[in-house]
Amino acid sequence: MTKFINCVMERGKKSTAESIFYGAMKQIEQKTSDDPLKTFKKALENVKPVLEVKSRRVGGSTYQVPVE
Repeated sequence: MTKFINCVMERGKKSTAESIFYGAMKQIEQKTSDDPLKTFKKALENVKPVLEVKSRRVGGSTYQVPVE
């Protein structure tokens, strides 16, 4: 959560970013009547990429090889 709040933050206004984040959590709780943290974690899982790229050296050049 802290990393997400820091990404929302603009011009060092952390208190404003926190109020936006926690306000959104309250709205999620009111609309879904479910735990907002579970919904937040599920949203992060949906946004994550399925594949990851690793550097692989073949011959004299380096290639980006996708790995699950």
